[in-house]
Amino acid sequence: MASELVRLISGRFNLKSMTDSLDPESDLELDRSNLDYEFGRQAALTAVYGYLFAEAEKDEADASLDEEILGAKKDRQLRSDFLNDGTKITEKLIEKTLLLDEDLIDAKRNVIEAKATKRLFKAAVTGFDHKLQALINAGATDRSNREVVIKDSDGFERKTR
Repeated sequence: MASELVRLISGRFNLKSMTDSLDPESDLELDRSNLDYEFGRQAALTAVYGYLFAEAEKDEADASLDEEILGAKKDRQLRSDFLNDGTKITEKLIEKTLLLDEDLIDAKRNVIEAKATKRLFKAAVTGFDHKLQALINAGATDRSNREVVIKDSDGFERKTR
């Protein structure tokens, strides 16, 4: 999957260096002792996980389409085979026969896997939205706790927060 990430629409971005070391759990943690570093990484991580989410959505759509096409082909073949064999065709017979088809089972599992992957990346993207808000709040708290010494024109020092 990581090799596919390198091919972005314009090809101007190289996400490979970032995607090779992704760890959603640690990426979503907030290190309050190094807010500058966290702010710097936030945009890049949000972009990478957002891209992965978009790719996962595409993979889900592709898997669903593949399943639908395979199902239609198998359905048509079954009807033809049953007609040639003289078997009475019922929708229930077609449905139950397709339900047991190994290729269709695999295609359905691919769709399930693609949906699960999409949900994981969607959760990560949502987590980064929450992390951004936490960063903003932590930055405001950090600034309010800093003491600044200001010298006025008369040379008097004044401490402020």
